Amino acid sequence: MKWKLAVLLISILALIAINMNIEHFDPTPKKHILIIGTAKSGTTAVYKSVKDAMGEKLTSYFEPSESNFKAALRSRAKQILVKITLIDRSQYKNLYKDIHQFDKKIMVIRDPRDILISNLLYTVRWMRFSKDPVRLQTFITALKEKETNPRSHSLLALYQLRDRLESEVMQSWESPRSWHDEYNDYAIAVRMIQKTPELYILRYEDYVDGELDALSDYLGLSITGDADVSTLKEQHSIKKSVRNIARSKTYGNWKNWFTAEDVDAFRPLFQPLMDQAGYSDDWALSPNPTIDAEKSSAYVTRIVSETAITW
Repeated sequence: MKWKLAVLLISILALIAINMNIEHFDPTPKKHILIIGTAKSGTTAVYKSVKDAMGEKLTSYFEPSESNFKAALRSRAKQILVKITLIDRSQYKNLYKDIHQFDKKIMVIRDPRDILISNLLYTVRWMRFSKDPVRLQTFITALKEKETNPRSHSLLALYQLRDRLESEVMQSWESPRSWHDEYNDYAIAVRMIQKTPELYILRYEDYVDGELDALSDYLGLSITGDADVSTLKEQHSIKKSVRNIARSKTYGNWKNWFTAEDVDAFRPLFQPLMDQAGYSDDWALSPNPTIDAEKSSAYVTRIVSETAITW
């Protein structure tokens, strides 16, 4: 009889332990962290830095699918890190409401003029024309001409060339993503900052300069910059590949890339948003512009060769 009572007591205690929040016994502080930003704003580097600081007891979601994002919201894990980009916002239909479920929320913001350059070059790896040697060479040749003479092609003209090459080979239901989409994403990021005052705003330029003490204090972690994103491996991700290839890790390159035509085209549109994001109204171009081939034509050639795509 005594042994039956002992078994019953043990069973009751086990049920109590199961029904209690098991996190109560975990001394690890609860940290559910969201990193958000536009494409090519530095979110991947920031994500990697935060992930490294959080350690091994971590459930991470790198640009997750809709179902994985919902799983992250429901998860009772003590440490969760989620990184999303606004280019994928259709995956997160209740984003304005859902972000409030995170303990810490970081918006990574970057000078949109540098974003335009990064997106122009990086997105070639996913485009259909990149697998056509003749069309790809046409784009590479234009980049090399700009490297030789930075004023030979405006950034706007390079976007138009890239989009024309893509439109020649795309399927009928597709449309090329151009600089207008980058403008829309940036506008949404600025609007989100305005509507969500509890967002921590991290400027990419501060990340590059290693000015991360305030971010470390906000997260209660020791954050360091210059993360190696090429080593990033993720399970919960919607990306075709998480093989990341850093380009410049600098800022202000727009001064070398932009021409007077670009200033005339982009300044009226972007400066109002830049004002709200904290960037000054300074559009002075470099008097002696230079463009590094390793961060331009050679970069595009490399990322295209390293990207396997099946449409």
